[in-house]
Amino acid sequence: MKRIPLLFLGVAACLQPAAAAVRKTPIVSLYYYVASDPAAPEILKRNARRISIIAPQTFSMDAEGFIMGEVPPEVKQVAHENRVAIMPLVTNRRFDQRTMHAVLDNPKFQDRAIRYLLYYARRDGAVGFQFDYENIHYTYRDKFTAFTVKAARAFHRRGLLLTLAVVGRSRHERDPEKPGGWDNWSGVYDYRRLGRVADFLSIMAYPEHSASGQPGSVGSIPWMEQIVKYTLSQVPRAKISWGIPVYHLHWWREAGQEKWRGRSHKFADLGGWMGREGVRNEFDETLGSGRLEFTENDASHVIWYEDARSLRAKLELIQRHRLPGFSAWRLGQEDPASWELLGTEYPVRRFAPHRYRR
Repeated sequence: MKRIPLLFLGVAACLQPAAAAVRKTPIVSLYYYVASDPAAPEILKRNARRISIIAPQTFSMDAEGFIMGEVPPEVKQVAHENRVAIMPLVTNRRFDQRTMHAVLDNPKFQDRAIRYLLYYARRDGAVGFQFDYENIHYTYRDKFTAFTVKAARAFHRRGLLLTLAVVGRSRHERDPEKPGGWDNWSGVYDYRRLGRVADFLSIMAYPEHSASGQPGSVGSIPWMEQIVKYTLSQVPRAKISWGIPVYHLHWWREAGQEKWRGRSHKFADLGGWMGREGVRNEFDETLGSGRLEFTENDASHVIWYEDARSLRAKLELIQRHRLPGFSAWRLGQEDPASWELLGTEYPVRRFAPHRYRR
């Protein structure tokens, strides 16, 4: 009998053809949380009723499968008081490739990692974990899938959920224009097989343009449409949480130089540039992103930002493709106006975490 992802079961039921006339169905909202952001606890507390799942990135794994971390106490308290599900992330420490390969090469290390995660989930009152293992060479695809299958079975036997954050892509084969991105980042994820065993996949559809490259949108709508099309050909609709960026990227280039340098920032950091004389500010409706351009101290600056309008464009994409929800990177980087958008135009689905344990 085919296993149905219980976490998204209620949402999927709302997305059947009989309900197609309903324009905006309730959305499962997942927000990633970084404990080092001093503003995150208060933002979580203030907007908890607009969050379905909080996902702290607070656990990491070493090269022998030992895992350390905890859900911050303030997260546990707010989540408990507001019926927000806790689903922590576990990463290969510093996204180190050798660490991940060492674990995938050793079944004993894999078993150790799974035992640790099962213990931590129960200890911290989590509904499960999300694998956020990144920077894995594509030749490890089968080993990574086998590890995920083993972990999913162990989690499900204990009534826990296992989900994955996977790098977004728009094709099954290697991209000749971006071979490094395929070889070390997106190529390892077998969308079809992972989509069968995981409870859902958070498709990280960002960044379209990285801080180390040329300036451009962090995640434009046309680019995301390509990733959606491919994802739907591989993964059941009810198992897709659409990964969206809520941060912005700032590039600068000194006079006479060809290479751009970039850095990511939160929306609040735009306050010093918005409305300033000499700053060109445009919002591209087609791309669903905003752009600032200006010159300062003989250096050219370009900022591509995400705001409430950007979020609306991405939520419309989610509704258009009848996806159950989204995963946003990350809490504290968003435009504050986006919370009002979620609270009014786009209802957020509430649920009691214990209902979704297998």
